[in-house]
Amino acid sequence: MIQYFFFLFSYAYVPSIRVTPTTIQVQPLKLVKLHRVLREKNFNDPMSLALVEIRDEANKPLYARDFRSLRVKFKQILTEGIQINKMHYRYLHHSMSQVKEKQFWFLDNHYSLENVLSWMGNFNNERVVAKHAARIAQCFTSTEPSIRIPAEHVKYIPDIETADKQYCFTDGVGTLSQRYCKQVQKALGRRFMPSVLQIRYGGCKGTVSVDPRLDDQPQQLVIRESMLKFTSDHDQLEICKVSSPRALYLNRQDILLLSNRGIPESHFLVLQNENHLWLVQALLCSSIAFELLNDRVGSTCFNFRDIAKGINLVEEPFFLQLIVTCGHDCVSKFQQRAKIKTAKNKARNMFGIVDEYGVLEYGQVFIQYNHINDEKLDVIDKPPSVPPTILDNVKVVITKNPCHHPGDLRTFTAVDRVELRHLVDVVVFPQKGHRPHPNEISGSDLDGDEYAVIWDPDLVPSTTNDEPFDYDSQEKPIKLDRPVERNDINEIVLDIAAQNLTGDMSNLHLALADLLSTRHPEVVRLAGLISQELDAPKTGKHPISNEELNRYRIDLLKERYPDFMMKERYKSYLSEKIIGQLYRSARRAIIRWHKAARTHCSLRHLQAVQIKDESFDDDNLETPQSHISNGSRNTLQWQSYNNTGNYHEPSLTLDPDLNHPLAKSETRWARNLFSMYRENLRNIISVFNYQDEIDLFCRCEALDQVASGKQDLNISAGLELQRLIDTTRRHFYHSFEQLRTDSNFKPLHDNPCTRDSSCSECEEIKLARAAACYYVCYSQAAKQSTKARSRILSFPWLFGTLLTELKKRKQNSNSNNNNISKHIVIGRAMRNVAKRLIENKELKLKIFWPAYSDKAYLFLRSIKSTITNNSKLFKRDIIENDQQTDSMCLSKILFIEIMNNWIRQQNVFDEHSTPADKKPRIREICWHQLLINFILLPNEDMSNENPSNLSSSFEQYKVVCQSFNNPLMIERYMDHIERQVSISSIDFDNSMYNYCICLIRLCFRLAREQKSNEYAYLSDYLILALQSIGIEKELNDISIDIDT
Repeated sequence: MIQYFFFLFSYAYVPSIRVTPTTIQVQPLKLVKLHRVLREKNFNDPMSLALVEIRDEANKPLYARDFRSLRVKFKQILTEGIQINKMHYRYLHHSMSQVKEKQFWFLDNHYSLENVLSWMGNFNNERVVAKHAARIAQCFTSTEPSIRIPAEHVKYIPDIETADKQYCFTDGVGTLSQRYCKQVQKALGRRFMPSVLQIRYGGCKGTVSVDPRLDDQPQQLVIRESMLKFTSDHDQLEICKVSSPRALYLNRQDILLLSNRGIPESHFLVLQNENHLWLVQALLCSSIAFELLNDRVGSTCFNFRDIAKGINLVEEPFFLQLIVTCGHDCVSKFQQRAKIKTAKNKARNMFGIVDEYGVLEYGQVFIQYNHINDEKLDVIDKPPSVPPTILDNVKVVITKNPCHHPGDLRTFTAVDRVELRHLVDVVVFPQKGHRPHPNEISGSDLDGDEYAVIWDPDLVPSTTNDEPFDYDSQEKPIKLDRPVERNDINEIVLDIAAQNLTGDMSNLHLALADLLSTRHPEVVRLAGLISQELDAPKTGKHPISNEELNRYRIDLLKERYPDFMMKERYKSYLSEKIIGQLYRSARRAIIRWHKAARTHCSLRHLQAVQIKDESFDDDNLETPQSHISNGSRNTLQWQSYNNTGNYHEPSLTLDPDLNHPLAKSETRWARNLFSMYRENLRNIISVFNYQDEIDLFCRCEALDQVASGKQDLNISAGLELQRLIDTTRRHFYHSFEQLRTDSNFKPLHDNPCTRDSSCSECEEIKLARAAACYYVCYSQAAKQSTKARSRILSFPWLFGTLLTELKKRKQNSNSNNNNISKHIVIGRAMRNVAKRLIENKELKLKIFWPAYSDKAYLFLRSIKSTITNNSKLFKRDIIENDQQTDSMCLSKILFIEIMNNWIRQQNVFDEHSTPADKKPRIREICWHQLLINFILLPNEDMSNENPSNLSSSFEQYKVVCQSFNNPLMIERYMDHIERQVSISSIDFDNSMYNYCICLIRLCFRLAREQKSNEYAYLSDYLILALQSIGIEKELNDISIDIDT
């Protein structure tokens, strides 16, 4: 009998069968989230339900033409079932999300199909075949069980409709008492009570919002007529999803419609650059790396906080691999989908519900949100709880994805209403007006639709809303004059599964909108067709065939796509619209990320002696001094680019600080534990088709990501991974405790120790075993190529807290290691540039350096401009009296020298540029204005994310960048610079880092305030400079692939 595992009461393994045009294949057990039927005790035989999916021979989705040609075969399978050994499975049903993916639930023939359907409910009242199938599909929605609510505690009430009965304000939404909601919270094990639950209850589906007025009522669950789809005796409240603070990511459709409403292009460019800057900072700063890994990998696998206290995450090979992979994945999504994260407290994903109190007017919404605070490495104590914020008299913009019609994106006024203050992290729509706002937005309702809600002033349009599309004008489906039969369901399921053109239609809409505009009649018509295609599972009707879509493509596009569509088989053009500009900005960013991810290794530029394979014998764990560079805490050798621009192969070394005197005696034990972990980890990687362990931990790029249910795949892999980690840790600590219980071992003492509390003798054993785990694992990895899929580095970091303790001990015993620079990478890179500038005599700034002073003065020069009618181009410079700045410290002057020298080598200055340029040019005056604002910024604002107001006193000035003739001043300047770069200084490293971040943020601010694409492009280039330091450990030139 196959074992039937449960995880978190929500997942189970079920038999999996793949049907291809020529074969029926039995697959490994598949981990799925439970639904009502799987939870039913009458069907809990491990083999009673099987998940069947239809794929092609390469395990890819079947093309529509192939599916249609094999329709007879697939209908036979649905009708007659599948025979697997002694098991005979018959088609039962599917969930709504599964049918388009051609996935179906089959039931063991020992069970009566009629009895199972009768247990689900009575569906006879629905005579529209597609809707009848959709009603049954409700029982197969993945849910979590909560509380049972007897029928006598449920009240059914009519919906609130417009006077003409055309529209429903309460479509899919009811209410629940606060008392019941707290019980649900307890049943789900959640810390906070949600305001909205997306539910399945009997034959009802939709959402319920908390209503404290129901607490004293005999009936505390209120269901509206629009929620009741069929009748059923099932009385358990099942939860699909609950409201919570959810960050918002923009996509191409959102950006297209926002740009269509007048949002400046620079705002989107800056937003994407802010996202990219955060990723680049994670390569340079351990505290930002902690934030990234905590956000993307999570703290259940590794205790990043404890590890980061003693280990520099950006220098440890395993964690740097995670950082690079996460960064590459995010930038890939910039390029492929324009997936850009918004500020967490300026936009959210929210459930929509109705105003049950009738206090909102048409055009108003109520929004109250909990703050999302990033976990900071330097903040040990939890920040004080901040009360939820209510938006009062604030303009907001709301849409729902997918959104295609210009009217799908709408602005509202968020207001405060006392009656609604118990509702948090949801958007409340009014029950007044000529048409419900949710219906205006992509034709949505309130049964669980999530809305993109934005109140960031930079992203809220000031223009008037477009007229909404009439989503209720499509032809009504035909009702049968008899009860729906199984053959009817089989036919409609095959019709729906035959094609899924939503993605193709959305892509075509994106291309046509770029070529023609979102308001073009043909583009608007296509938006309506997409809405009908989305409803195909409910209507059973596809609005357009694949052949018709091809004619659309040929007649309107002429088979030419914008470059951001990445259609290699078609001709393309450089899009000048905002999506094209974002795409090319992401392409500039991804080049170095791709090279770093391809090597899949730490990229440190610090010298280390390469270790020979024979030195890593597991029986010889003492680290020879020849294996470690003198005084180095580094664990990886890295050589920068060679002349061809390719990476050299890095070599792994062992960190001597992670050794322990007793580690050698624990080698055999550590090797056995590592072998168990390695074997199971490789099995997970293989079964779920991940590239390697890094890919698995980040869960970014599964090889069959095109397959259906990638999210389910990631969840399944994540649960298996967590189970392996928990098992490995249990073995580690259980084996430790056996020292006191097994007769084979002599007890150390009578009093038992625990995992978290132990005596000094036991603590030393744990530290020794952690060290042995590190050396066994890393010695094995050092023998393999960094690109080897079988290479494992994660194992010792399961005990990262112990390794951190070892590291701290060694650092405390070595006074030279007590003060380690957090920004040594950027400090070293900037020193190297400064040395080259001195050597080549390329210091250009005009400097006045008083004798016996540690500060100097720069000079600014006035510019008088002639402005043409069609462009703001500076035609000539007139030299007047140069203005002397306030005194500045040497490190700031040196930073300006370095960046001024670097930017001038990048060939980015020009008076002419177009939005379609792969390497956009900027006017040189923009660079001078940025430098001047940086020069005038007080030192206390350098590390401030929101610096004081920018200066407008020198708008017509530029920094004097030319050699000067005063030999004494030159000599004095050179002497100071040479002394500065000749010694390592933590203050210098920190200053260089803060200057870089400050300069880029100033650029962001100028781009926003002036709505300037030029400053946005300038920030793009400055981030690429920082990226080169993070990845290559040197300030190198921009890499731009001009030819592709």
